[in-house]
Amino acid sequence: MSHNYSHQNLQGKSFKSEDLSNCDFSYSDIRGADFTGAILTDADFSYAQAGMKPQWEITMLILAAILSAVSGATTVFAAYEPVKFLIPRPPDQSPNIPEFICFLLLLSVNLVLLFVSLRQGIQKAFSIVAGAVAIVVPAIGILAAIGTDRNQFFSWFRAFRTINFIEAASGRTDVGIAAIIVPLAISVVATLIVLATLSLAVVLGTVVAEKFEFLIMAEAMAIAVIATGIVTRNTARYFNNLPSQIGVIALGTIFAGVLASLSYFNARKVLVEDENYTWFRQVAIALTAIGGTSFRNANLTEANFSHAILKSTDFTTANTTRTLWHLSKKLDWAKLSQTILEKPQIRDLLVSGDGCNKSYSNFSLRGANLIKADLSSANLKEADLSEATVEAANLENANLTQTQAIGTNFKEAKFTGACGLGTWNIDNTTNLEWVDCRYVYLLEHPKPRTDDRERRPNSGEFQPGEFTMLFQKVVETVDLIFRNGINWTAFSHSFSQVQVQNEDIQLCVQSIENKGDGVVVVKVRVPLEADKFKIHSEFVKIYDTELKLLEERFRKLEGSMQRQEIETANMKAVIQQIEANCKDRVVMLNLDYEKDCVIVKVQIWSDGHRYPVKFEGKLPDATEIVKNYQDWREVYYKNRDVSDRIKPKSAATRHSETEHKQILHELAAKFQTNFNNWLNSEIFRPTVNKLREKLNPNDEIRIIIETENLQLRRLPWNLWDFFDSYPKAEAAISRTAADRAIKLERYRTKIRILAILGSDSHLNLEADKRAIATLPNTEVVFLVKPNRAEFNKYLWDEQGWDILCYSGHSSSKWDGSDGWIEIDATEKLTIGEIEHALKAAIARGLQLAIFNSCDGLGFARELANLYVPQMIVMRELVPDIVAQEFFNNFIKNFAIGESLYVSMRQARQILQDKDFYFPCASWLPVICQNQAEVPQKWQYLAKPLDK
Repeated sequence: MSHNYSHQNLQGKSFKSEDLSNCDFSYSDIRGADFTGAILTDADFSYAQAGMKPQWEITMLILAAILSAVSGATTVFAAYEPVKFLIPRPPDQSPNIPEFICFLLLLSVNLVLLFVSLRQGIQKAFSIVAGAVAIVVPAIGILAAIGTDRNQFFSWFRAFRTINFIEAASGRTDVGIAAIIVPLAISVVATLIVLATLSLAVVLGTVVAEKFEFLIMAEAMAIAVIATGIVTRNTARYFNNLPSQIGVIALGTIFAGVLASLSYFNARKVLVEDENYTWFRQVAIALTAIGGTSFRNANLTEANFSHAILKSTDFTTANTTRTLWHLSKKLDWAKLSQTILEKPQIRDLLVSGDGCNKSYSNFSLRGANLIKADLSSANLKEADLSEATVEAANLENANLTQTQAIGTNFKEAKFTGACGLGTWNIDNTTNLEWVDCRYVYLLEHPKPRTDDRERRPNSGEFQPGEFTMLFQKVVETVDLIFRNGINWTAFSHSFSQVQVQNEDIQLCVQSIENKGDGVVVVKVRVPLEADKFKIHSEFVKIYDTELKLLEERFRKLEGSMQRQEIETANMKAVIQQIEANCKDRVVMLNLDYEKDCVIVKVQIWSDGHRYPVKFEGKLPDATEIVKNYQDWREVYYKNRDVSDRIKPKSAATRHSETEHKQILHELAAKFQTNFNNWLNSEIFRPTVNKLREKLNPNDEIRIIIETENLQLRRLPWNLWDFFDSYPKAEAAISRTAADRAIKLERYRTKIRILAILGSDSHLNLEADKRAIATLPNTEVVFLVKPNRAEFNKYLWDEQGWDILCYSGHSSSKWDGSDGWIEIDATEKLTIGEIEHALKAAIARGLQLAIFNSCDGLGFARELANLYVPQMIVMRELVPDIVAQEFFNNFIKNFAIGESLYVSMRQARQILQDKDFYFPCASWLPVICQNQAEVPQKWQYLAKPLDK
């Protein structure tokens, strides 16, 4: 519900987790307000004032003043410790040479630290000192330990004993080398403290109140110079002549002033976002965000922050998709962790709208609001503009090579002269409506030895709307024009033959367009380098020949339903290919367990390309992960009937089950945490990043885990948090070997299902039976507790089966080498015993085998050797209620047209509601995929026989 908070004082108000969509907060004072987790879609915060409440600002200013005073007082130690070596001790009247050298040593060390901090950042100076301490302190301890009076040489090392350092710290100068090391340590530590405290004080003062930085600096400088002068004067009295006293005092105060000034310069570098001061800047921002406005985890999709003051505001992990930041103020002093605003270049672009002649190559601008931005001549090569709005922006002469623009809004944008459009990534969700463009270039650079960048249009200029027509989905195609309709059977045969004759070229049907008056255009996508004339002429020749042959055959079937059914089925097969090529993605992760690591070979098939994208990565050793899973599995199997699909425990055992469930939940949480830490490890992160670059959240993605290692196959890969970003992605497991069985084509108009209801001890198999019986367009045969002969007889059925379902008891050996099902109370069957019958069923079109029973990885492994296209099994024991719930939801989603993988994911997600009562229920179902086969949707399972 929309509310009007415009021009109101909302300081310190809490709107935590509220739905404030479309609310108006323009010109309001929201300092200290809490919007954590709130839904603020389309909310208006224009000209609002965010940040700290006045009392917090006063607190920060006091803190800055204290830090300034500390830095000024500490400067005395940093400056005086070197200078005191120039001050003689009675009866000397002038410093001797060794003392002068000590002065130069301390001064040099401090100057080096100052130089390093200016060039490489304060954190670099700290790291150098920390490294030196790590070396020097142990060395002093060793030297002190070997010091002894018994040997003249080793007696010198007694100077490194602790008592000498204590006495040196108290002011004694006759304790040998300790009298040099202690002042050096004091001076260095003091210098670092000055650099840190004064820099932080100036930054805090500037952020809270800009002019306050000069007062901070003046305070620190005054304390440093005056205090250093006084301390130096008190010891410089040992000089007999006044000029020497004045010189030493001047030297001390100058060094103090220089140190304070250089600390100020460090602060300025923090303020201008010098990359060497990133860590220090983050500390300062974290401090200033305390007590400030919080939008942490808020949904700010398409919210408006134009002209708002946003210093000391926390936007950590907020959803800033298409949020407008135009001319907002002090956004650089907001906490922007895990948003695209973290990068200064992107933040500046979103605030100013000026990206002219700037480079954003490889930058993530996903979800950015760039309305009317000037991106002329900008380098957006390999940038991610997905889901961004670039409406009415100027992209003239911009480089869009390999730019990701899925779901991007380019409405009314200017594109004239833009290049690289031959390789940018767009789809039907990309809005190119009313684009203003005279010409573009498909290539970034000219072809070798030419100046040809493939201008479009080749000559002249685009007329209004032509750019959109060309690029709304630009791919190389061969257009097949049919002027008297299409014979889909002839088309299917002809297209298959052309594919065989051009096996080295990727051919796929892109679209079918009905132009009216019997004219149909089929667009076939081909690679850029393909000989389009040859492909077109081959197809026309084969199609005409097939048409003549089929006319004679169909003349006998004239007017029959069989001809219509065959034509319809072939047309559906072509449409299926178009669907498969639209957004289907396959990711193969081949896992090879080596010593101390797991080698991961990645292959990605997408956009209908014949050849995959390939790259490799590494995962750390999986021993700990496997052990975590085994620990969980051991507890999971306690109090269970370890052989079968199980029945929930009776009420009499509920109390003991509570403790058992608690332990299971704890072990499951531990495994899931460690599993994701393993998959998000540092050495595997580049591989994951590459995957994310190649995949789109809107795509259906089949992620296949290919390995022969049973321990890795058994892991519940669906727990990988990678899947959270891809709602239509699902994992499957696969053997490394894959092949397609030779198929005997069978004509059937309905989907044939062989449903085996095996041993039902303590099970309710009627639920599975009801779910199957209600499926549309099916021919179902139920075998209830069949004997071995009956089972084999139906598997050998001449018409074949599309789906084999088994419900009942089953089990597998732990090593996955064998498995069996119980077809009745007394008889078990192994896969080996029905191997020939299963091969016959596969040859006659079996596409999917579902084993809604316990512990199926063993017989799934054996079935994979027979090249079953797809299987669904349970990886462990499964409670009867869970099995019923899963099967009902899966088969229902699959039957209404969802893909196999999406149906699996949806059914598993519904099982999460059962996880509390049946721990880890959603882990259990898994797809076993034959890589050589493509999963079929429900409507394409039944195929015609073309005789």
